[in-house]
Amino acid sequence: MQYIVSIMKAVVYGVSTEGYSIAKALALKGIDVAMIDEGKGMAISIKPDIAISYVSVNAFLEDEQLLKFEPESNAIESADYIFFTPIVKRLGQEAYNEILGKLKVIAKHLKGNSTFVYCIPTGIGGNKDILDIIERASGMNTANKKGSSSNINYCYMPIMPDGMVYIVGSNSKIDQLIYSVCEQLNMNTNINVRYMDVDSAEIIYAIKVLANYMPIVTSFEVCKGIDESIYSTLINEKWLSDVFIDDLTMALFDMHMLANSMENSILVHMVNNCIRSIEGYSKHLVDRIRQILKRNDIRASRTRILITWSIDSNSMRNDRMITLTSLASKLRDYIGEVNRYDNSTNISIYHDEKTLLILTCSRLDHERVMSRYSKEGRDNVIIIKANPMCEVVSKIK
Repeated sequence: MQYIVSIMKAVVYGVSTEGYSIAKALALKGIDVAMIDEGKGMAISIKPDIAISYVSVNAFLEDEQLLKFEPESNAIESADYIFFTPIVKRLGQEAYNEILGKLKVIAKHLKGNSTFVYCIPTGIGGNKDILDIIERASGMNTANKKGSSSNINYCYMPIMPDGMVYIVGSNSKIDQLIYSVCEQLNMNTNINVRYMDVDSAEIIYAIKVLANYMPIVTSFEVCKGIDESIYSTLINEKWLSDVFIDDLTMALFDMHMLANSMENSILVHMVNNCIRSIEGYSKHLVDRIRQILKRNDIRASRTRILITWSIDSNSMRNDRMITLTSLASKLRDYIGEVNRYDNSTNISIYHDEKTLLILTCSRLDHERVMSRYSKEGRDNVIIIKANPMCEVVSKIK
């Protein structure tokens, strides 16, 4: 299908990392595109020069107030395509309710023959609820329903936790604009986007999430109960040593969405157990830290913890930040002084008699810590990897 870029308009709802990637791709193709900051109720025009100048959504947000605004209702009413990419702050049913609330705001402004692209993962059967809200709020039918000349086309384009798109669900013919956006998101990969009906896309996405992340959950759960005497063997397994809490929690949002939609009792049991395992790892990690300090005769009152976990605060999913908040709270119940650590942290301010414990929560964060401080002269620094073994790294000499 050919599209005429000179008159086509698109809106990306939600100033998320994923949304900005889509807006940039559209702007660089010559599409008239705007991003809606739902917190302000305003739309910001994204021109090609903006897409080139602002590499990341963080850079874009720093100068957001300097850019051209218009009311969100005006932008939506004139849009041929609406990509739904808001930042969802909650999990489970609360997340579902938050999403539905945002949909109701958008749907009443949709114009006939526009295309709505839903980019958040949903559970099995979840798109039926979304379509129902769009129809009731807009007063129009979705595509392929008879009896109305003013149809709304609908696409389910779930973006994976790694930012890639593997499938697009639609009951209409292949949309080349949407397909080209997917190709841009998947740039420098060998991923071939598959186009199928919406119901099949829900099933395939659910299978892909479970197949990708249940093995990670299993690794963490198995290692909770093993004897510490075999840790020295397990840490030599790089695939096990280099998986972190960051990997464990990256699909927590998706797991909750699946759990809320499944009727098969066995699958519900499996998914809910995965969720419990993921959310229970923070408590296990705190217990391991308690054991490590006790074994080394280090008092909690003489210890401070720095958590290093690089989290994208503008991601559509907020599962990592929720997990970090829970972990920090549990640590503070045991060790009062718990702080975040990032590239701007000056470790020299902690040169005192207290033992400094650095908890690395992702592969990248661990590499940065080891690279930055491997030549430090302190001997009262302990590094713990938040991996399945809660691995203690040798003190930095």
